[in-house]
Amino acid sequence: MKLFKPLLLSGLLLSACVSVPKDSGFSELAELTAPMLPAPAEWVGETITELEAGDRISALLSSPLTEASVAEITVLANRDLRAVLYGLKAASGDFANDSSLPNPFITALFIDEPGVSDEDCFGNLTRKDIPIGGSIGIGYEILDLLFFPRTLKAAKADFNAAKFGSVRQFADYAYKSRLAFYEAMSAKQMMGLAEQSYKATQASADTAQALYDAGNIPMLDLNREKLFAAQMEAQLVQAKRRLSMSERRLVQALGLSPEKAGSIKLEGRLRTPDKSELDPLPVQSVMDRNLELKHREALIKAAAARMGLSDVMSFVGDMEIEAEVERHDGEYEYSGGVGFELPIFNFGQGKRRANRARMEMMAQNYEGSMYALDTSAKILYDELSGARENVMIQRQKVLPLSNKVLQGMQLDYNAMQIGVFDLLAAKREQLSVGIAYIEAVEDYWKTRASYEYLLAGGSPEIAMTGQANMSGGNSAGAGDH
Repeated sequence: MKLFKPLLLSGLLLSACVSVPKDSGFSELAELTAPMLPAPAEWVGETITELEAGDRISALLSSPLTEASVAEITVLANRDLRAVLYGLKAASGDFANDSSLPNPFITALFIDEPGVSDEDCFGNLTRKDIPIGGSIGIGYEILDLLFFPRTLKAAKADFNAAKFGSVRQFADYAYKSRLAFYEAMSAKQMMGLAEQSYKATQASADTAQALYDAGNIPMLDLNREKLFAAQMEAQLVQAKRRLSMSERRLVQALGLSPEKAGSIKLEGRLRTPDKSELDPLPVQSVMDRNLELKHREALIKAAAARMGLSDVMSFVGDMEIEAEVERHDGEYEYSGGVGFELPIFNFGQGKRRANRARMEMMAQNYEGSMYALDTSAKILYDELSGARENVMIQRQKVLPLSNKVLQGMQLDYNAMQIGVFDLLAAKREQLSVGIAYIEAVEDYWKTRASYEYLLAGGSPEIAMTGQANMSGGNSAGAGDH
């Protein structure tokens, strides 16, 4: 009992010193996500009402989408992202629960013994009642008190892990919606190019038909013009299909309701890359700000804090201290004791070995994430530099030269120095150049999104997966011309 009181007092003081964030850690989440978002993060239902969020989404959808509005709509509309925030709230509740002292348990026993009979001086039997007896005891898991500081440390680490995990998921959703926006804008430009090409080739086919009817060109030249026009019609159908699918993926990434899905507006074109290149950040700076590493580090700290208690419990098992007050025949008796599980069949060696293996596994994963982050940052920066250089070459050299070649071929065709087949080949070449330029700009912005997502603390695996998808998915149909 002398040991129990100071332990209990220490536990109460430690519990009182724990501060659980009243906003479930959202303010810190908003601070960490500030570099990723154009506007302060909102929590629909907590920092902003559902009605206010709906009005803001409608206002943003009334204008053509931009990178900034896409990020803001994602925060306000995406239900999966809201679920992440409520997961953070649940983690805050767990933190509050784990940082409170465990409750003691009470045992009570009451005894009502039957009365006894006795004879009075006249020989009459009388009943004599015996007072009710019983006992009341209070027990406490002594290891809960002994290891309460470690439990608090683990609870805080668990909450930090949940917080960094939530921030990382925030970054994931913002990144995916940004990629979907670039894809949709590129598809919009592709369809515009396909429409222009189809109209031009259709007009050229009509002209060829008139020339053929007048007997000025052979049937072969007419059929070549018609073939090119038919190919452009098929390309237009494919471009419309790609635009429709990319718009659906954008709506899904934004998390828009079916009622608002048809309100998105895509206008203009993807911006030309900035004149100045992004400077690579030092590797240590990337490491320090990475949320994936912070998340794994918090998980390791939580596991380490719990491992000491787990090791003792695996060997000793439950251990409790108990005090009891017993009343019998009007007299009170006091007693106390300690009980623990006796290790006879299981000494806990398997559990301890499993705990250390899990710790080693987490440490290996942490180091693997560090190496992956270092490598991914370097790869993405090199990819970004190459993508930017490709856009500049396409814009400054390839496009102007392609236009000059087509103009020269048109003059030669008008002067009857070349045939229609040569002219059609030049037109196909110009169309391929236009498609290649749009794809180059899309590739640049997607690569930049991946790089900036990684710098903002995103997962190397997700960043590199997005990059791999870009490398294989942008040129569908481009090689058909």
